[in-house]
Amino acid sequence: MLEYNKCVKMSVNNNGFINQECIGSKKKTAFITVHVGENFGSALQAIATQRVLEQVDTEPTLINYIPPRVTFSGFLKRGLKSPKDIVCMLLKLPCFLKNKKIFESFVKKHSNISVPIYKGDDFTKKCPKADCYITGSDQVWNFVYNEGFDEHYFFQGIHGRKISYAASMGMTELNEDEKQCMTQSLKDYDYLSVREESGREVLSGLGFDDVQVLIDPTLMLDKDEWAKYASPRLIDKPYLFVYMPYNASDEEAHYKVIRQIAAKKSLKIVSFSLTYLKDNRADITLHYPSPADFLSLMLYADYILTNSFHGTAFSINLNKDFAAIKPNKFESRITNILTTVSLMDRLVNGLLASEVTDKILSTINYDKVNAVLDQKRSEAIEYLKSVIK
Repeated sequence: MLEYNKCVKMSVNNNGFINQECIGSKKKTAFITVHVGENFGSALQAIATQRVLEQVDTEPTLINYIPPRVTFSGFLKRGLKSPKDIVCMLLKLPCFLKNKKIFESFVKKHSNISVPIYKGDDFTKKCPKADCYITGSDQVWNFVYNEGFDEHYFFQGIHGRKISYAASMGMTELNEDEKQCMTQSLKDYDYLSVREESGREVLSGLGFDDVQVLIDPTLMLDKDEWAKYASPRLIDKPYLFVYMPYNASDEEAHYKVIRQIAAKKSLKIVSFSLTYLKDNRADITLHYPSPADFLSLMLYADYILTNSFHGTAFSINLNKDFAAIKPNKFESRITNILTTVSLMDRLVNGLLASEVTDKILSTINYDKVNAVLDQKRSEAIEYLKSVIK
């Protein structure tokens, strides 16, 4: 653990007591994000946020808030709806526990994380004390993903400077109740920034006009930095990595397109499984991968096909050839990053063989893309430096 606050000047006062003057001490920041669950992007963006806050000379703590949907009781609750669900739950239980250990140990290893905080806890007492409280980034204000309004992602009851850093909603519209919750909760914030342009438009409609759009924290670390967190190469032959963790409109149709791309490029199809079951549509399945394994699979892939925001973000950041399949919901997250770096032509429906065009198969020239990313990184650093005072 780094020792952030060092007292470097000492003196004795008139009463004989020693005074310690802390010169250049760092501000304490506490940030809350969606970092738990079996999700590579969630874990890695939490690590990236920690690193970015260190870059702007603060002492960050990741608030270990564990919402009900990812707790053991939440897992059991989902499995008690019918006899069939109970059987499925019992079969999935060892997988749930194994993945929970894998993901939690990775985040704990690479971050300064607080004690666990659960929904029923007194958040105001258990939340780490800080000079600045930060909300961001991944899905923190998505009412669907978070199963309703969760006041902890808005630091309700916490007094102090509050900012949002590339906070994501994933939604382009809110109902009236959600609008009211957002409006009331964000009034306490000193500065606001979001990850998607659609998020800025939503907040503008609620009367919040001074909102910046910043890139996702995972894009703040470059390829060389991410390589430090990756496992050694796992696949010893050229391959196409399929990363479709959820929101697939038609997986069978997608795999027809995937197989066509793999055949044209003479690549093996590599997928992953968070269970003991093999992905029979792939040539190679990696079981129970860690976030470090995910980074390795992305880093060494010859081509990537994904329907995930972070799958798209890492494909771009690692300068990989890729195609992004439109997910069946929260599409704006992907279109925003593709628009930002002028790669919208890599977005496909993933349903028709005719979509496998020369453009999709072509090698991407990343010179202009990397220049845009460098500029966006500078904007994010300047924003954080200016609002964390």
